[in-house]
Amino acid sequence: MKIIKITLMASALIFSNMTTVSADTVNYSDTTTPIIESITLNPSIVNVSTEGAILIATVVASDDLNNMNSFNGYLHPLFGANPQSRSDQVLSTKVVNGRVQVTFQLKFTFKKGTPVGDYQIRATVYDAADNRLVAAGANMPGNSFKVVNDVASGPIDVTQFDYVAKLDQYLAQVQSLQTKYNLLEKKLKTICSKKPKPKGC
Repeated sequence: MKIIKITLMASALIFSNMTTVSADTVNYSDTTTPIIESITLNPSIVNVSTEGAILIATVVASDDLNNMNSFNGYLHPLFGANPQSRSDQVLSTKVVNGRVQVTFQLKFTFKKGTPVGDYQIRATVYDAADNRLVAAGANMPGNSFKVVNDVASGPIDVTQFDYVAKLDQYLAQVQSLQTKYNLLEKKLKTICSKKPKPKGC
């Protein structure tokens, strides 16, 4: 009986050393980067015809030994001053198949005038031991969206800013009116040349 108990205790100790550490501790022997399991975007179409368009990216990632500290993300192919987001607020943490699985949300706010087109989110994940998965998530299912600009008045007619063309149109209208005036004046002279002269001549 004692031998069986000792064997069970030894097995428990070995198993505990193989599992992930608890959320409030850090396993510094961890040298493996986390992985991103999914990225879900809402909405799939972002309309930038008005200020304040918002996109929420829900990112699920996991690590074999540690919890995760933070996520950040940016738009691809846009960089620099375009919408970026960072979060250290965890929506949920659970252990799935021996891995610590964490869900974050990233909030992107779009300004009017963001270039239209097709985009994805590229996310960087940090685990508690500071292993980083950088700029990941390309071509994952659900990780794509469109930026559109549905202005009710339609596209701007850029010819309205061509003042030379406007002047040419005005001169053409004046010339047309002058031609009509000359024709009317000629007809009036013809009518008034008759005898007896009509009234009004």
